[in-house]
Amino acid sequence: MNPDLLLCASQEENPPAYVFSVTQVAVRSLEEAMFHVYGNWKQTADDIASSQFIAWMRDSLKLPELANRAQSICSLASASERILAFFRLSEYCQEEEIARLKRGIVEWERRLEWEKLKEQGDYFMGCRKPDRAIEIYKKALGGEKRVSLLNNMAAAYMTLQRPAQAKECFKEALSVEPENRDLLENYIQCCISMRDFTEAREKLSSLRRLYPHFSGVSFLFGEMSFEEGNVALACDYYMQAISMNPNSGYIYRLCEACVAARQYSKAIDALSKARTKDAHYYKALADVHEASGNIPEAARTVELALKEMPKDAELWQRLSRFRRSMSQLEKASEAAANAIAAAPDDMRGRLEYARVKKASGKTLEYRDQLKKIIFDLKRNYRNEVEGAQIIEHAPQ
Repeated sequence: MNPDLLLCASQEENPPAYVFSVTQVAVRSLEEAMFHVYGNWKQTADDIASSQFIAWMRDSLKLPELANRAQSICSLASASERILAFFRLSEYCQEEEIARLKRGIVEWERRLEWEKLKEQGDYFMGCRKPDRAIEIYKKALGGEKRVSLLNNMAAAYMTLQRPAQAKECFKEALSVEPENRDLLENYIQCCISMRDFTEAREKLSSLRRLYPHFSGVSFLFGEMSFEEGNVALACDYYMQAISMNPNSGYIYRLCEACVAARQYSKAIDALSKARTKDAHYYKALADVHEASGNIPEAARTVELALKEMPKDAELWQRLSRFRRSMSQLEKASEAAANAIAAAPDDMRGRLEYARVKKASGKTLEYRDQLKKIIFDLKRNYRNEVEGAQIIEHAPQ
């Protein structure tokens, strides 16, 4: 693709944006639209054949001739025909780029319909829209028991904090592939989250019998022991898992268990096993220092994490809280302001900023900030309720 495109007249005039229905990406020129469709053709094939998109080309971009030519795209049956016809509206793509795109589309269209739907569902999971993903997975299932679909639908239910529905999906999948290691592992984690330790222990025994050298068995025994309140035993299992496989997830979980047991030196020893000193590592280390009461070291460690993730609002919130507790109010205010800049809609950052005002003796500013937060919370709640009512009473 040519990266040195000149702005078209419509870009310079800053016309109304077109928002793609699935990706929710807004574009303000035909070049932007083509660039987005080229990289996301699976999610945008319906948009480019819609009357709304063509009207946007005609009325907002002032491209009536191209819009008339695009009208013919609507009558094309297959996604491949629509996409290729769209890119032939202009000379935005070179012929070899269109040929490469065509090969990818043809290969995709050879796949089964349920696989295409699964890919759409997976896309929504990647966009953190598990409710939409579940709708697509159900459509893809079509009354059949497909293991990958059931597993992913269960994962979506778990994301929505609906473990009972997830458990049923896992059970259906296991009825097809009862010795599938990943399925068994996911099902056991679901049972543990529901505190169904009897079922979890039974399936763990099966998993250990089938895969005696799988480190996940020891880890899951650790998870179950932790949830049952036996932290010491959980630590033993986690260390056993790490000895088989020094997985970073196992290491961080061992650290959490040591903190829960107030064994802070052991928690730091556990973290020393981590191969990579990244933001996750520094976050975990900050947790240990905070739990042990070493706030100055916790603040220093959070600053190291921020070097890796400078736009992480939660890290800025934590740094502000640590600085505030040390009466370093100017630094706390700066950190809170950075938290708000990173996530303007996150009320926690705004609340931390208000607390800094209070700690600084600026009571009137503190109260003013609280009033604004409460007002916005009420407004957001009202909008959510009204939106839910509209959906509920919408014609089916």
